[in-house]
Amino acid sequence: YDNENVSWSFRLNNKLTLPGKIEWQTRMNVRGPSETAITKSEGDFSIDLAFSKELFKEKASLTLNVRDLLNQRGWRSKTFNETFYNSSEFRWRKRSFTLNFTYRFNQKKNQYKRQQQQQSYDDEAMEF
Repeated sequence: YDNENVSWSFRLNNKLTLPGKIEWQTRMNVRGPSETAITKSEGDFSIDLAFSKELFKEKASLTLNVRDLLNQRGWRSKTFNETFYNSSEFRWRKRSFTLNFTYRFNQKKNQYKRQQQQQSYDDEAMEF
């Protein structure tokens, strides 16, 4: 088999403060198509959003997360040679919405954030 392949990907993370001190965070992942000697894979595109608002003098927060906003995270591939052909599709779970309310008893916002970051083992995790 003789084959050349060029593949690419990028990730964009963005965090803005909207009017009313609402924090908005966006993460976009893009992966281009790729091809090996026997497999062709389509690209992948996904967007995650999060909105957060501090309440009660920063003792509480309300957060809305939307994972896979466009409901298309996953990929398709075709594997083949002279005697074999396989077409497959992989999908992560469907788009999901999560609403969280956090009240910090006897703890300041910055202390809580540091503890959360230390406990997170997921490199893909958004800040809130």
